[in-house]
Amino acid sequence: MTNSVWINPVLLLPSILLLALFSPRGVSSQQQQQPGNVLVSEADQAAAIDAVQQLITDNNAPGSPIRNPLAKLVRLSFHDCLGSCDGCLNLDNLDNLGLEPAYNEINDLYDSNFRATGISRADFIALAGVVAVREASCNMH
Repeated sequence: MTNSVWINPVLLLPSILLLALFSPRGVSSQQQQQPGNVLVSEADQAAAIDAVQQLITDNNAPGSPIRNPLAKLVRLSFHDCLGSCDGCLNLDNLDNLGLEPAYNEINDLYDSNFRATGISRADFIALAGVVAVREASCNMH
């Protein structure tokens, strides 16, 4: 017997939009020349993806800090971008109920490994949502 995760495809729409926004694509010379744009190396991007995948794997065991990490990371990335994608989440807002463990884990991972890479906290949270959607779609096949 295998464990399967079912996610309503309608609920994936915000994540699919995030995936479209953050999918790897070329950076134009105009983007490279604008002040404030930081280019993140492919190695740092790959390391961030691997780290989020490991976070998901580590939290699939019973008693883990994040219950249902795929759903929580998708939800976290969506709620971070309500209003603005800024890497901040109001944990006192009832709409964010249950996201604190995922928010704390993803922030700890970011602070300890990726803060100095040029990846912003907001981008790291969005990336976590994209990785979670990809992992969920792999689990559906």
